[in-house]
Amino acid sequence: MVPQRIQFQTCLSASATAATSHPTPASSTNNPYLIDQIHAMQRQESTSYKVSTDYLNTPIHEAASTAPSPTLDNLVNPTDRETLCSWAYNIIDACELERQIAVIAMTYLDRFMASKSHRAQFALLNRRQFQLAFITCLIISLKSRAGMKVESDFVSEVICQQMYQPSEIVDMEKEVLMALDWRLNGPCVHDFVQSFVELVFPSDEKSSRGSSLSVEDIGTVQQYAEIQAESAMTDYLLALQDPSAIAFASLLCAMQSLNVPLCDRYSFIQSVAAVTGLNAADLKVQVICNRLMNVSGDDNSHLSSSLSPTRTSSNYEQQSGKNYRPYVSPVSSNR
Repeated sequence: MVPQRIQFQTCLSASATAATSHPTPASSTNNPYLIDQIHAMQRQESTSYKVSTDYLNTPIHEAASTAPSPTLDNLVNPTDRETLCSWAYNIIDACELERQIAVIAMTYLDRFMASKSHRAQFALLNRRQFQLAFITCLIISLKSRAGMKVESDFVSEVICQQMYQPSEIVDMEKEVLMALDWRLNGPCVHDFVQSFVELVFPSDEKSSRGSSLSVEDIGTVQQYAEIQAESAMTDYLLALQDPSAIAFASLLCAMQSLNVPLCDRYSFIQSVAAVTGLNAADLKVQVICNRLMNVSGDDNSHLSSSLSPTRTSSNYEQQSGKNYRPYVSPVSSNR
């Protein structure tokens, strides 16, 4: 039996080769503005909303890594970021909100940490400040994308368990907003996943191009791709990639895991390539796909070919069982 990873690479190569040798079918969407919207999102992700630097590998961070132990102990690393992202998913799940809110919060955090803000540079060397920056980004995301009113007193007492004073939270919120230049409405990976699905597959009937997927199957593919994208956001190196490329790779991985017929995968690759320029044969896309499979699990055991997805419980919930408490700060207050 051919290993899944080899099958996946073979499918990518074959589909990409076919896409370059056949004419591209027209989009099946009923939205006449969708292609323009995708182009606008791609311009945003490559300009105003792009993470400008690999902030965990800057000269300041590298110099601090060789400093004495007290400084090294407080130095932020990718595991800290992953912990905070998973913690945010727990909070969002407990509040029964969309995980897209947490994903957007992570994009705010990455852009803030990559900025020239002095507070951001200090947070690289101090886990307590890094966590405060993240909590603030989550608050901003709840306000801007979920339309929620979030009081700093509530955050201080309930979410942070008085680790931070309300004034600290407010001050950091102002700092983050200024560093982001108040740009809060850029595209996230979920936006691209939804747009790519709408581009290729109609939302109200089977594809006019003869797709074998039903409306329910298409919805399942989208849900699985969003789960893949959420996993990608926990990985620092993946999170630095363009959201459009992550969305494209997430959909490819979802289709592979769900055993979507090759003809439908081929149509998807063709249509997305024609509009976005993303190519399944590109090294960047293949690297993202491989890393995404590693992050999600080599066997993709959380996915099922029966097309009935459920989100997996986080490690925190599995470890703590009935005593699970979502509102616990993941970084110790003595750091």
